[in-house]
Amino acid sequence: MCSLCGKELESRDHLFFECDFSRVVWVCILQLCRQHRQVMSWEHELAWAMRTLKSKSLWYALMRLAWNGYNASI
Repeated sequence: MCSLCGKELESRDHLFFECDFSRVVWVCILQLCRQHRQVMSWEHELAWAMRTLKSKSLWYALMRLAWNGYNASI
């Protein structure tokens, strides 16, 4: 079971984007980054990152590192 909400089976998709707890965390992170959009599924978020994270700004560089770091760990 999910260690964050205890309601669903733990999976990559659930832990990072489907869990009620993690969804609230993502909403806060997006607000801090001035991103006004809904949190989507793993596939949608990855597609968004690949389309969007091409700039050379620090924020985009950090987001690319976070995505790459997670993908390297799975």
